[in-house]
Amino acid sequence: MFKSMLVTSIVLAASVPAMATVLVSDPFTDGGRTNGADALDIAWWQTGGTGPLAMFAVQNDPSTSSNALFRDPNGGFSSFIGFFGATAQSLAVGDSISLSLDVRFTTLPANQNNAFRFGLYNSQGTQQADDFGGNSGNNFNNRLGDAGYYAGLNFGTASNLSAFFREVDTGGVLVGGAEVVGVGTNFASVVVDLLPHNLRLIVSRTAVGLDLSYSYDNGTPVVRSDTTPITTAFDTIVIGQGNAVNPFYIDNVNVVYTPIPEPTLATVLLGTACLALRRRSKTA
Repeated sequence: MFKSMLVTSIVLAASVPAMATVLVSDPFTDGGRTNGADALDIAWWQTGGTGPLAMFAVQNDPSTSSNALFRDPNGGFSSFIGFFGATAQSLAVGDSISLSLDVRFTTLPANQNNAFRFGLYNSQGTQQADDFGGNSGNNFNNRLGDAGYYAGLNFGTASNLSAFFREVDTGGVLVGGAEVVGVGTNFASVVVDLLPHNLRLIVSRTAVGLDLSYSYDNGTPVVRSDTTPITTAFDTIVIGQGNAVNPFYIDNVNVVYTPIPEPTLATVLLGTACLALRRRSKTA
């Protein structure tokens, strides 16, 4: 009986889940794209594009009757950025960080690879606090050195070249440019309608690198590995498009950090159990 109780306690202690921390939860309810009344919301800034800032604002999405962040790329490359935390969140082995969001396009997408992009980056301590791009004469803010990973969403019947992409920005064009490298094999995730879709990217640190997981509308995740990580700390969300021209709404942006479960309780119980069983066997 004693042995059974100890074993049960050890199993329960070892199975206690890690305590996740919500770093971002932005539903844009307060109607603004800078820090406002919403708990855990963040400021969003333009980093590139050819459209004026009037095409980058929080407004009511008529399909959901709720506020969302609207972006019209105006026929060219467009990206925007948000920062969470004063310093980058480092991942120890066993830790993970996830980015999820809802996206809805307002015009029917044409066939195109890697048309919509969303990812987690490390700003390397250079967090901007204003807008750049869009007729400003400094379209991409020269954000050199940002490092991270993004997933690509395809339009129509296109099939992506890679599930994920890694980047250390050398050209001033986040989620794009010659320095972007594909990770893994083909991944066909496509949009062919004007409905909201949920996207999720999870970055997990392993003993040999990083695992990247991408799921579309809560479907079966696609997982790829990078054994030579370019960063294991993150403080930045980057969202953008390639040469697609489709305006879109972004809503319900969430970033969650999940550390490896603390082994302390299970370890103590295991040690106690082993010692108690040893003593019982000696006195039997």
